[in-house]
Amino acid sequence: VDQEWVGRFKRELLNVKIDMAVELGHVSLSSRDLASLKTGDVLVLNKDISDDLQVNVQGLPKYLARPGRLNDNMAVKIMGPIEKQLY
Repeated sequence: VDQEWVGRFKRELLNVKIDMAVELGHVSLSSRDLASLKTGDVLVLNKDISDDLQVNVQGLPKYLARPGRLNDNMAVKIMGPIEKQLY
């Protein structure tokens, strides 16, 4: 195995962009309710305000996090990995 090639491969791999998303919760609506949504409507999600949030990596659940703020930005604090049996 060419060690120089392996080194370049590792360096490139560390620069690959990974898609991450945080799920606030879910809601089910009828098509009638969806069609009638308007500015100011409130959707009640299936999560309690104190529940940890699910962080997905490349579409797969990976971490649990708590919502927060960092300076003027919304942020999440990673609390730990999701146990494999949960996904």
